[in-house]
Amino acid sequence: MGGIKSAVCLAALWLAGTNLNGMEARIPIYKNMIINAPGHYVVTRDIMSAAAPVIRILVPGVRLDLNGHELSTTSTTAPVIEIAASPAIPGWWGIRGGRLSGGSRGIHKLAGNSGDQVYIEEVSIASTSAEGILLVSVERAEMLRVDVEGAVGSGMDIMGDLPTSTIRVRDSVVRNVGLHGIFLHTGAMNLPFTTTLTGNTVRGAGGYGIRVDGGGGGTVSDNHVAAFGGTTPGAAGIYYLAEPRPDPLISLLLSGNTVAGGGTDDDGFRVLGKNSAVVTNNVIQHNGRYGMVFDCTGCRIAGNTVASNLNHGMVVLSGGTNS
Repeated sequence: MGGIKSAVCLAALWLAGTNLNGMEARIPIYKNMIINAPGHYVVTRDIMSAAAPVIRILVPGVRLDLNGHELSTTSTTAPVIEIAASPAIPGWWGIRGGRLSGGSRGIHKLAGNSGDQVYIEEVSIASTSAEGILLVSVERAEMLRVDVEGAVGSGMDIMGDLPTSTIRVRDSVVRNVGLHGIFLHTGAMNLPFTTTLTGNTVRGAGGYGIRVDGGGGGTVSDNHVAAFGGTTPGAAGIYYLAEPRPDPLISLLLSGNTVAGGGTDDDGFRVLGKNSAVVTNNVIQHNGRYGMVFDCTGCRIAGNTVASNLNHGMVVLSGGTNS
């Protein structure tokens, strides 16, 4: 619990722009840079480079303020910003306030310590040759008002690998990506994590709109998903595959979501394996296969609007009891 509280406090301090170590000088960035010391870095001009990464971060404890500027590269084989985390100690990083374009990914955190934390706020990412954002092995990830467009892979691909892992994506937009809009999943340890996905818009995803593999509970609410599944057979607008977790009291709430416009073999909702899910006040319509598919124990499904899907409005698979 102490680790979660400290993470929340850290996020609040970062988002408020407060220095964690007193009055710290802001270090300017005006060209390609390797960051090898903790601190608060500020981009002072647009940077366009054929070489990538444009910024490579080798140490934890770095806040990077893009300061409204754009970092771009013509490279398709390396990211615009790379975080090379250490497997020895957990670290944290924050990136905010600017635009990234080109590269294999806008932001790529390499595999490091499973206790790593990453905070990204008000960053726009465009035209990457793989994912827009790829975060490998995090205990906590916070995406707030992030915009991803034109990624060849998924818009956001985030891996949590601890029972204490929390992944939050809020008020973000993903458009016209080749694979999944928002993809959250476990790593090699296959341990469940807690999710918060609220107020996001996904429009134009070749795969799933929002896909959670290995979630242990949380909230998926007030998201809008449209035009998905064009290149992935049997996709879903919102897909939640649960893993059993040590704390059975953490339930799943899916509420206030709108899903429409799946391909000819795609479902609006698909919830598999979750205990104690509450599914209410969602609008699911104009999808190419089923409106909602459930295989869960103790799910409460009420007050949803399901209309104009090609096949059944709701399908409940064997092995679960629902009300």
